[in-house]
Amino acid sequence: MVNISKLSNVFLVLICTLASANNISRYRKPLPSNVQIVDTKFGFHCVQEANRGTLVSVENSGYYSKHPDSGKVVAASSDKLSAELDQSQIGLARTFGIEGKHEEAANLLGKLQENGLDLQKREESNVPKYVVDAHWMG
Repeated sequence: MVNISKLSNVFLVLICTLASANNISRYRKPLPSNVQIVDTKFGFHCVQEANRGTLVSVENSGYYSKHPDSGKVVAASSDKLSAELDQSQIGLARTFGIEGKHEEAANLLGKLQENGLDLQKREESNVPKYVVDAHWMG
């Protein structure tokens, strides 16, 4: 008997893979073998549906979907998606700053900077000066 749930997961992953542009020039280190490249947030959703328990996090100048216990990477973001996720994270840091949560903003920006985001180009990234200053003071 065919497991419909597994079959639908395979179908979703196939659709997400076919839609990906696969531009991955921003990664500093080579990606692990057999890693799927995703180009949309929906693509990461598909990967998480097919690989229960995986989490998306910033790493190696991009974003990985991986199993937290084993560290096995199952997907990586394309450059386009990485830039989109960077902007989402910057928006979150901005919200933290507005709410007076400067330590949280600084920690988040520090993690992004460690992974290649250039905070000095804040005009491009639209990060308010006080948020960047909080990062440098922290």
